[in-house]
Amino acid sequence: MYQRAADYVLNSIRMLNEGDAPDLKLGEALVGEIVSSLGQDRELLMEATTRDQEFSVSGHSVNVTILSLKLAGTLGWGFAKVQRVGLAALIHEIGVTKLPAGLTQNQSTLGNDELNLLRRRPALTAQLLMESQSGYEWLAEITGQVYERENGSGFPLGLKGNEISEEAKLIGLADFFEVCIHKRPYRAPLSGYQTLFELTTDYADCFGDRIVKALIKSFSLYPYNECVVLDSGEIGRVIDINPEKLSRPVVEILFDDEDTLTVEPRTVDLAVEPERYIAKAISIQALPF
Repeated sequence: MYQRAADYVLNSIRMLNEGDAPDLKLGEALVGEIVSSLGQDRELLMEATTRDQEFSVSGHSVNVTILSLKLAGTLGWGFAKVQRVGLAALIHEIGVTKLPAGLTQNQSTLGNDELNLLRRRPALTAQLLMESQSGYEWLAEITGQVYERENGSGFPLGLKGNEISEEAKLIGLADFFEVCIHKRPYRAPLSGYQTLFELTTDYADCFGDRIVKALIKSFSLYPYNECVVLDSGEIGRVIDINPEKLSRPVVEILFDDEDTLTVEPRTVDLAVEPERYIAKAISIQALPF
């Protein structure tokens, strides 16, 4: 399903390049499948939070979609609103088709001119949707506002507060979270604690309290796929969270200690083993492979 969603994003961009309209009905059907899958298991969440993914527009878009739908579920949003969030998240980056080839894959530090071009993406996405679709004006509005921020510091219009739709605010936070926990050419993935520090310091006024609290409840202090060291010295990765005990996730043990790969991976549910605890989070690069 993950790959089908990524292919859908790529095909939508290709169709726009060729002057055709993307198949939004197919996108809506994919969103329905993702919602159903999220209700059954954590497979898509694990795929969306794999820390060593190479960046691609399609992978980023699918990750943001999965994270957004998880957030919308935590907030208890109804079916219609969840569908709007999912479709908007899935295609929120299609404006890249109007940018210079390779700009989103640039491995070096971007100059001001390049940054300004990238910041046109939401407006370009909204424009493309308005020109190629009818009956989806709401979709153009949401995708055009994903990078706006609560305090007016976002782009392309500098909207703030109630000027931004709820759906765009949620996708914007999911997008921020996705970028934080994945590697980029200029840095390693951030840990859950580092991401929360960013959200409560430099970006404290950018997102509403309600959706930030929903983010923490959805992904805990140690998000899916976070690498951690337990009090015993065992090393593992988070494979599930306990919403009522945000610092005590379920950990799959990968190494018995810093040198020894475990023969058979096993799980430790810290919510039911109160004597155990996480000593620290570590980067995937620090694993003793």
